[in-house]
Amino acid sequence: MLLDALGRLEILINAIREEFDNPTLPFVAGQLFENENRHTFNQMILQLPDFIKHSGVVISDGTSASDGTHFDSESAIILGDRYAAEMKRILTKS
Repeated sequence: MLLDALGRLEILINAIREEFDNPTLPFVAGQLFENENRHTFNQMILQLPDFIKHSGVVISDGTSASDGTHFDSESAIILGDRYAAEMKRILTKS
């Protein structure tokens, strides 16, 4: 099932890259706010960079949710910094 989810994500990423005519367009995914229902997804998404070239993952460790699902404002800032750092890492590596 996890590989199936990564396969579907690969289809999405490839479609985006095709739309922009850029097969190496960086793609950064993020973990969800961690709870018992999302743990499997959060572990699976960590495999993305090994499965799809020019991709990265942002972890949600140390974040909080305002309602158990959506990140609060402080966490959104933390995640934004992590997304920027991960994108920079991918671009530097390419």
